Amino acid sequence: MATELGEFIRSERDRFETMHNNMFAFAFSAIQRYRSFLATILTQYRSAATEYLAVHRALQASFKPGTHKMTDEQMGKQVRSERLGEDVQLQIESAYLFAKILLDRLARAVEFYFGPARGLALDSHDDLTKRIERYAEDKQLQLPPGLAASAAKLKLEIADFRDYQIAHHKSPRTFRGFSLGGDEPRMLMGEIYPTAKDKQYESRSPRELIEMVDMFTAELITFLVNNRDKCALRSVQEEPTAASQSMEGAHGAQGLSRKVGILAYGSLIGEEGPELTPLIVERIDSETPFRIEFARSSKSRGYGPTLVPVASGGASVKAKILVIDSAVTVETATNMLYRREMHDYEPQVTYRPKERPDQDDIVIETLNTFGTVETVLYTRIGANIPDLTAARLAELAIASVGRPRTAPDGISYLIAAKDNGIVTPLSPEYEREVLQQTQTASLLDALRAATPAQAEEKHEGK
Repeated sequence: MATELGEFIRSERDRFETMHNNMFAFAFSAIQRYRSFLATILTQYRSAATEYLAVHRALQASFKPGTHKMTDEQMGKQVRSERLGEDVQLQIESAYLFAKILLDRLARAVEFYFGPARGLALDSHDDLTKRIERYAEDKQLQLPPGLAASAAKLKLEIADFRDYQIAHHKSPRTFRGFSLGGDEPRMLMGEIYPTAKDKQYESRSPRELIEMVDMFTAELITFLVNNRDKCALRSVQEEPTAASQSMEGAHGAQGLSRKVGILAYGSLIGEEGPELTPLIVERIDSETPFRIEFARSSKSRGYGPTLVPVASGGASVKAKILVIDSAVTVETATNMLYRREMHDYEPQVTYRPKERPDQDDIVIETLNTFGTVETVLYTRIGANIPDLTAARLAELAIASVGRPRTAPDGISYLIAAKDNGIVTPLSPEYEREVLQQTQTASLLDALRAATPAQAEEKHEGK
């Protein structure tokens, strides 16, 4: 959905005069920003859920039939399970909160695009649900079949659940647990000392919420495109001045309208960080102009393998060009990219290139006129795995799950790369080695098997 939304922003904004061009970009890039937040939440949820399920199942498997006092080891697992459960709950509730914010942003974007209608303000998704049909009639817009029904469904599934079960829940008797079917724990809410009127509620997983929001966003984009002739923003053609004609000529060349971009080919896809995310106005599908391989063991990921440029081996892989708002200079974008790579967002942290960088130094390179972007930045850091085989990569990835780290482990990184369509010469065999070494059928199963509690249970069973 990020690609479709980015393409819509790119294709629309340059037909507007300068002020509305910028206002349009800011209004719709806010939607992209909250969609990016949801992607980050999903990554954190998957990591927390995998670890929670492993610990919970290990604890359950340790109980013997009959009545027994819990051992110290079981008590430790119980405490850990509760703390991990809190993290899972945090990610689920956060997904609802940010999904609701995104839906509200979509509603306001519709009103901004077509203009206000008397007595039919679209200040929130609730307003859009109640008023979209009358608003479309007032503006003489063609409303796609099913759009109003989709809005009503999301009001029930997301907005109402967020309002009544999370943000404004009032009952002091409510308990929260989890429905544990499959790989995605869902919150389960009920009441202690229940009455005949009490109901039980079950949440959606963050993945399901994102899928629903993406489908609705696609419907709204279709609605806007099909009615673009009714847009209330001033187009360049409406201001045939010398200045506007000059601007139109400049924007007619797509390369000149995109000044600065960042080439994302690894974890940067979908995890751009708090500084870059709100400034991204477009995401363009691309490929790396250099070879990439899982050739670096990253300390922040428990020494799990990560993707880096390589001098030999590897292959060009799928990537994204993150187009940055035109008001941002190359120097500013460079410093933001560096802070994102360092995971240190203090303003005083800036990029200072070294004359002779070593393999652990972050180097920011520049591509001039890459695709349709004038200047594209990308990061380069050295490969440091000498014995580069699929078996060695699998060993590092599995071991990283149980090590101290500040970023997702090597198996989670491999899952994300696979989800983004990134394939290197080693990645298919690398995945097979992870499954073979963990004796599992999927990477998610491998991640669970490699968590310390699950591994410990397997050891105890031998």
